[in-house]
Amino acid sequence: MGNTFYVPKALSSFLELRGVNHPVAYGFFVFYHLIRNNSMKNFIVFLFCLFALQSAAQNKDSVLYSFQGLTLVKHLDNERYDLTFENGKEFKDLYFAKSISQYHQVLDKDFKMYFVSRSGEVKDSVEDYMGVCGTVPHFEMRINKKNGHFEVMEDETFYDSGNKEAAVLRFEVPFEDADSVLFINGKSEFNFTANFGVGPTAINPRMIILCKNGKYSSLENPKLQFDAIDFESYGTALRTEKDGHYGFYGILDPMFSELSKFNYYLAQATLPSGEEVFIDTEGKRYFRTIR
Repeated sequence: MGNTFYVPKALSSFLELRGVNHPVAYGFFVFYHLIRNNSMKNFIVFLFCLFALQSAAQNKDSVLYSFQGLTLVKHLDNERYDLTFENGKEFKDLYFAKSISQYHQVLDKDFKMYFVSRSGEVKDSVEDYMGVCGTVPHFEMRINKKNGHFEVMEDETFYDSGNKEAAVLRFEVPFEDADSVLFINGKSEFNFTANFGVGPTAINPRMIILCKNGKYSSLENPKLQFDAIDFESYGTALRTEKDGHYGFYGILDPMFSELSKFNYYLAQATLPSGEEVFIDTEGKRYFRTIR
C-alpha cells in the first residue's frame, strides 16, 4: 500500500488565514514525510511537488470567467482586472470590474466609473437588472403597538394567498427602548420577496430600525447610534450620518465628508482630507494610485 499523508484541517486553516496557499502547506508536509521515512522514492516525489509549487507561485493571474466572447481576469499580485473581448476591445488595469446582467460595471485605471456592454461598448449610465423568477415567497411586514411594546409582524402572502395562516410575530420592542420602530424603507409597513437579495444589495430586508431621543440604531445593535439615516436607497444600503460624517450601515462607519448613494456596486466618497474614494457593497475602499 502506498504512503498517504494529510494536511490537518486546523493547520491548513491556520496557514490559509495567514495568506499561505494550500499547495504550500502540502509541500511542507511532503518534506516532513520524506525526513521521517528517509526514502529516495519519496525524495523524487518531493522534487516533483516542489516543481509544481514553483509553477503555481509564478501564476499571478486568475481567469474569473470567460463566456460569450468576453474574458475577465484578475491579477493576484495587485488586485487589478482586465476585461477583454474577442472583437479586440480591451479594458486593462481596472480597479474594479463586476457583472450586473448585460453590462459590467468598471472603475478604470484613470479612476473613472462606467459600464461596458457584452460587445465592449461604453456607457456612463445604464438600467441593467438581473431577471429573476417571481414564483418565490412574498412577505408583508408591519409594526403594531400592543400592551406596552411594538410588535413586528410578518405574513407570507404568495403561497398563502388565501391567508389561511396567520401572520408571525418576529420581534417585540418595549416602548421604553424606542420612540418608534421602522423598517428599512423608513416606514411601519414593508413588503418584499425572497428575491430581495439578488443583485447589488447589502442589507437585510428584515432589519429593524429603532428611533429614540432623535437617534437611530438597529434592533441587533442598539448601542451603535447615528444622528440620521437616509432611507431613500434602502434597496441597496442605508446611508448613515454621525457628527457630520457619512457611512453605510453594516458596510462602513461614518467617516466621509461626502458620500453618494450606491450606483449598482459602487459609491463615490470624499474623505475629510479631500481624497476621493470609491466603495463597493462589500465595504472595500478603492484609492487612486499613481503609477
